[in-house]
Amino acid sequence: EPERLGETVPYELHKEHSLKPVSLLGLLIPGIEHNAYDSYVGGVALTLGLLGMVLGWKDFRVRWLAGMSLGGILFALGPNSVFHGVMYAVLPMIDKARVPAAGSIVFMLGLAPLAAFGIDRLGVPESFRVTRRAGFILSGFAAVLMFASLFFYAAKVTPAISDNRMVITAFAAVLLAGLLAGVRSGGISARAGT
Repeated sequence: EPERLGETVPYELHKEHSLKPVSLLGLLIPGIEHNAYDSYVGGVALTLGLLGMVLGWKDFRVRWLAGMSLGGILFALGPNSVFHGVMYAVLPMIDKARVPAAGSIVFMLGLAPLAAFGIDRLGVPESFRVTRRAGFILSGFAAVLMFASLFFYAAKVTPAISDNRMVITAFAAVLLAGLLAGVRSGGISARAGT
């Protein structure tokens, strides 16, 4: 039912149309969603966005974009996040946003320029320590996904994400780790790597 200006949209409606906590895995692995809003951005984009945030933190635009992205994903979680209830109680007219999962669009809009900041700073020598750590994390993440995929295959378990999505995500993580190592060692120029 449409609500008038003075009426409040019931909070129960927000529960139906918000991302579940398991949907945060959907940032990395495609196909994990519980409603029409898919939160998938990919491990490469998320890693480059995080690198852009860490390496460009002194720039006020990076801090603003990081805050926008964080706010978008926290809002998209809806009642599954403590912050949504606080925003619902304090901010006027926020109850009219009936689909909190649409906040994932704000997250993606902030992440795209952060990834561009990360790409711009890949070849800078000050980034080598951070990219080395990112490469280790990506390799570990890929190993976990490969072992999980192998376990699901051996156990003949068919969960929703047991098909090739996990393997492709692991493969992309290994490729990005290799690319970061190549840029860091000088074997690949930063321009060729991007």
